[in-house]
Amino acid sequence: MALPSQHPLPSGAPALSEDWEGAAAVALGRHALALVAQDLRARGITRIAVPDYHCVTMTLPFQLEGLHIAHVAVGEDLMADPAALERAILGDGPTCRGRPACRDRSGGAAPASWAVLHCELFGATPSPGLSRALGGLREAGAVLVLDDTHRWPLPALVDADYLAVSARKLTGLSDGALARGGAIGEPGGPRPLPRGGIDRAATAAWLAGDRDRAEDLMDLQLSPAAMSSQARAALSGLDLPALTAARRSEAARLHDALEDRGIAPLSPRDGHFCVAFRDPAGPVHARRLVRDLALAGVDGPVWWPRPAGWSRDWPEDVVTLPLADDEGGAGRRTGTAARVLPLLDSLLR
Repeated sequence: MALPSQHPLPSGAPALSEDWEGAAAVALGRHALALVAQDLRARGITRIAVPDYHCVTMTLPFQLEGLHIAHVAVGEDLMADPAALERAILGDGPTCRGRPACRDRSGGAAPASWAVLHCELFGATPSPGLSRALGGLREAGAVLVLDDTHRWPLPALVDADYLAVSARKLTGLSDGALARGGAIGEPGGPRPLPRGGIDRAATAAWLAGDRDRAEDLMDLQLSPAAMSSQARAALSGLDLPALTAARRSEAARLHDALEDRGIAPLSPRDGHFCVAFRDPAGPVHARRLVRDLALAGVDGPVWWPRPAGWSRDWPEDVVTLPLADDEGGAGRRTGTAARVLPLLDSLLR
């Protein structure tokens, strides 16, 4: 399937995994998920299972399309707990497993009316149990939506029916995201809308260095807009293999340094999105640590505070470390470990 001609990625964009062949190019990650949500609604899917630990902007596109959000408990790796995920869709009875016509316990919906949102969180490989659960649910008729933001541009670790990624998170571009699967980009299927005034203003603010205003404007962009010409042009000039390799080297240094300090990272040693760990001193110290790192110019790329009114368990001790300087710019340099580690040592005392 060819990329939609009116919103193509630049022909020189390097190292995009074959998973993204034919993807629709949009402005934001939530726009990529909006195209997915539109296609899910069109095919009669009414529910989506979402792990408890997630970025709250990820659920809004599905809510706007009328899908019911079913929250699923997470395990120690902060991905969906396999047993909880299966119970949410297949119910409690062991004879229910793997039967497409089986009804779930909560509302009489067959697995074919369900989608599952899985995030390759911090680029980590899902546990064998979660991999089996995801595969089994697909066999039972559920649809798997994969947010691959923390893994792109490397190939996905699980097979999925839909793929979405926010490319700007890794590259630091003004905008840029991809969506693929179902009828997305096909005639009669969900497609990006032409860019409007808010989209252009957000890009202009970002390029002018006013990142706060740009993010505020992005929060107003609910409809899936096409990727900007500026971002498409900039993406064509990025050496993604080199960028990924440099960040993986930096991740390995930080990963080993944390282990030397008795801290077990959540992120894989060969990841390239960020380094993540749970503060052994607990949530209060973690919040203070994140604040003090930010004041020193070290902004972690993932900060998902407990949502307002959230009554379920939420890990409030997660800290992430960047793998490059100027995490908001495309011309970023790696080599943050030498600066971050002494600062981290002083704050962890």
